[in-house]
Amino acid sequence: MAGGGFPLSLMINRKLLDFDFEKICSVTLSPLNCYACLTCGKYFQGRTEGTPAYQHALHHEHLVYLNLKTLKAYTLPDNLEYNDSGQLDDIRAVIRPKFDSALLKDIDERRSPLSDLQGRQFLPGFIGLNQIKANDYVNVILQAFAHVRPLRDDFLLNFSGKQGGLGEAFKEVLEKIWNPTRFKTQTSPHELLQAISTASSKRFSLVKQSDPLDFMIFLLNTLTKECSIVNELFQGRIRIDSCDISQAKQAIDGEMKVDFKPFYFLSLDLPSKPLFADPRNPTAIPQVNLTSLLEKFNGGNFTYKQTTASAYSIQKYPKYLILHVNRFIKNNFVLEHNPTIVQFSPNSLTLPSQEMTDSPVYNLIANVYCSFPNDEDKNLKSFGVHVKCPATDSWLEIENLTVRETQAQMLFMSESYIQIWESAE
Repeated sequence: MAGGGFPLSLMINRKLLDFDFEKICSVTLSPLNCYACLTCGKYFQGRTEGTPAYQHALHHEHLVYLNLKTLKAYTLPDNLEYNDSGQLDDIRAVIRPKFDSALLKDIDERRSPLSDLQGRQFLPGFIGLNQIKANDYVNVILQAFAHVRPLRDDFLLNFSGKQGGLGEAFKEVLEKIWNPTRFKTQTSPHELLQAISTASSKRFSLVKQSDPLDFMIFLLNTLTKECSIVNELFQGRIRIDSCDISQAKQAIDGEMKVDFKPFYFLSLDLPSKPLFADPRNPTAIPQVNLTSLLEKFNGGNFTYKQTTASAYSIQKYPKYLILHVNRFIKNNFVLEHNPTIVQFSPNSLTLPSQEMTDSPVYNLIANVYCSFPNDEDKNLKSFGVHVKCPATDSWLEIENLTVRETQAQMLFMSESYIQIWESAE
């Protein structure tokens, strides 16, 4: 009971609690010995006399605090441990949710939405990520990889990487995205963005937009050092037959240089933009079928770069195949954008197979796309993602905080940039 005779639980305002941001004292900016005021939601350091938490309790009569590391509750300024008898377990579950196989199975099979403290509905796993400034390129990759179920399960159930590393921060974002007991229908990747900035030596930041492909490559390479499942899920093997361009048509096996290399993604080259618009339909956008772009990897077509001709064939397809549509090409002056629409069906994509008897079949689970809010300025682009909800056999479009349902037949109408396909086997 508080000094006025009313229960301390009445001082706890869950609607003001936000545990998405960096857990540092709002006064000293120190992460050490940090507590959350359960009345106003602010973070303060210490419990003893003279500390920011003590002063806040004294001046504002906010009495209940939670240690953000131990999750123990205390009353201030008395500096006594608060025996909440489980009353704060829902708050602890928001800060540090716990998962097991049964819970994840229940989440994956859930067809009806849950409600947050404001009564807004959400499905765990399909929530918005805050655009703090220019981090949409990070958000779409996080959303896409959050729906690679074996990757999610391994991080939520088995991850034991180093503390303070990028892997731990990635795990915490997955916990927030898939937490069924969350207080809000959106979350913020603020702490992960800080870890990304540090791990990349500030190459990637929240204030400057980068290429989602560059960030994805960095994320996969970094996570590989902390978690072996990344290679198990995404790494394939490709054969490259190359020769001089002048010898390409006459080259035989003995004259070709043969290399075998691992890959995390396949890059697809779009046809060049036409120099002149069709006078009968000047606003028409070129279109190409995804299967025709994949013919690059059937082993029988040469790709020309500078003085080298190369033919590619897949020796080993991964469980999860990542495709990159090469829309942005740097020339000597500007970054050129190719708006060609890539047509595809999200189900039963058959891949070229020269070396294997059976052609592998894949189903789409995530489609990262780019858009241009200002048609007159192609440097101002934004990124969103379509993700599959298997329980309802539906697709949701997520663009930062916005989550809305979309039709599978309409996915190809966006400018697909990165796709993740799951093997049907």
